[in-house]
Amino acid sequence: DQLRIIIRATPGYLGWIDDLMLTHVDGTEVMTSGDSPYVRFLRDWIRLYRDEGRDFLANGFRFRPPALECARSKLGAHIVPAIRHAAYRAADGRTALVLVNGTGIEQECSFVWNGKIRRETLNSGELRLVR
Repeated sequence: DQLRIIIRATPGYLGWIDDLMLTHVDGTEVMTSGDSPYVRFLRDWIRLYRDEGRDFLANGFRFRPPALECARSKLGAHIVPAIRHAAYRAADGRTALVLVNGTGIEQECSFVWNGKIRRETLNSGELRLVR
């Protein structure tokens, strides 16, 4: 079975389908989008891209991030950092680091940023901009 939803929007329009529930004709629930961790992460990423992180993510340039120390977790057949990160430079020279905790538990990390040792603790699924 397949459901296809098509939304046509003019450029610059931001749309979101929220709290979608699919049911069978007999009324049994098939799927609910609601407030899942994935939906929260998408909202946070869109908010970061549109607001606080715009100068870095939309109008800046990505550069090599600093080394980051954190726990590692299994993702399929691979062992990967529990916290992923990327560094960006805005057109005016300011820099920012994006941290993402894609695990189901709180994670800690440390790194050197702007000449200082930083320690950050991210909640499960948290996305953070560090300046």
